[in-house]
Amino acid sequence: MQPNRRSCDVLLLWDIDRTLVDVSDITLDAFTATVTAVLGREPETVASLTGRSEAASMFETLRGNGFSEDNARAKLPHALQQFMSELAGRMRRLDSACRTARLLPGVRQALREFARQTNVLQSVLTGGLRANAHLKLTAFDLESYLDLSVAAYGDDDFDRAVLVDVARKRASQAAGYEVPVANTVLIGDSLNDVDAGRRSGAQVIAVATGVNSEDELKGVGANEVLRDLQSLQDVRAAVSRCLEPLRWP
Repeated sequence: MQPNRRSCDVLLLWDIDRTLVDVSDITLDAFTATVTAVLGREPETVASLTGRSEAASMFETLRGNGFSEDNARAKLPHALQQFMSELAGRMRRLDSACRTARLLPGVRQALREFARQTNVLQSVLTGGLRANAHLKLTAFDLESYLDLSVAAYGDDDFDRAVLVDVARKRASQAAGYEVPVANTVLIGDSLNDVDAGRRSGAQVIAVATGVNSEDELKGVGANEVLRDLQSLQDVRAAVSRCLEPLRWP
């Protein structure tokens, strides 16, 4: 975390899963194991985790496997706690699971570059639970590039568009002045990331490192679309174009 950084001309919010790191197999395995334990049997259906809050996916999965709405809500806190424990155990064994967990190309150099810029506050916006997000970031030594005090997580709200406002308000408190939504750039890999940015008013850079293609991401209105993050020049240029009215950098 960057505890002394207060200036925030630009708020840069990174999605985690399939944008910064790919631990999707491990996450799904932990999620499915949790649901199996809660149900006492193999689930008939498991909701997608892509671009969604883990809490919303768990709730939908419980509902899809026979829980009433009230029972699903009552069981949700226990299920999420168990999910965090299941994922933590798997992340501790990360070395033995290295083939299914990886830092995506170009991520570290991009985070390092923006961390150097004193007028940029960068953090994460994720549907993942806070504890799970921190596990993934620390596993790849990424947390030092980010100010996690202004991050927004799936614990904060099911709706990713609301999470943009959560992060922006936290950044405004850290900066001591309001950070406009026009100065906020969300970088993510899914259609839901683009939707969240568009509905909140943030600029969106979509990265085709997840399940959606460049054409699909363009089609739902991303301001910029990158194949991946390998070219730092391309990443910087995309951020600059998003913020062109601000004449940044």
